[in-house]
Amino acid sequence: MRVLVVSLVPSEVLARVVATVRQGHPEARITALAGRRNIAVVDEILEWRSLAPAGLCREIRARRFDALVVAHGRDQYAGARYWKALGLAVVSGARRKRVCPDGRVPGRGLAAAVAAGVAGAAFILFQHVLAAVFASLVLAPVLLVAAVTDLTEALAGAPARRPAGGQAGAAAAQGQDRFKLGG
Repeated sequence: MRVLVVSLVPSEVLARVVATVRQGHPEARITALAGRRNIAVVDEILEWRSLAPAGLCREIRARRFDALVVAHGRDQYAGARYWKALGLAVVSGARRKRVCPDGRVPGRGLAAAVAAGVAGAAFILFQHVLAAVFASLVLAPVLLVAAVTDLTEALAGAPARRPAGGQAGAAAAQGQDRFKLGG
């Protein structure tokens, strides 16, 4: 059995994934698609940086892997690498495909991984929208009140406020630099 492990995780998590695969399939020849060559737990390493995307797809299809495992971190649903790894799983030609969040084997099938990825990306998008709404409803009025207060004080002729920072801040505000450069 030939297994390709697409690694989007640190080396120690990859080592756990490979050990679990070896436990279930001791005869398997395991190849890792990773960003570095210092991974000693696999039989062979394909370094993804060394091949163009089209060449990488051809290389993986030509090797005719029986199984493909994508090991990824929990918060990678919005990342391009996650979706590229799923795309690579689709075009790989491997009969069995598993996606393992946080290196948990056996993980989930490809369809469930796509659904989880869409849900994870939607949740991240929701967080950003919520932050924008918070900024609009809470922070914008606070900034508006501060601007109106400053404008009112300026029009009324009130003395300008001194910046925070004690005497050093007051001296700098009046243009009296304490340090002179170039002697």
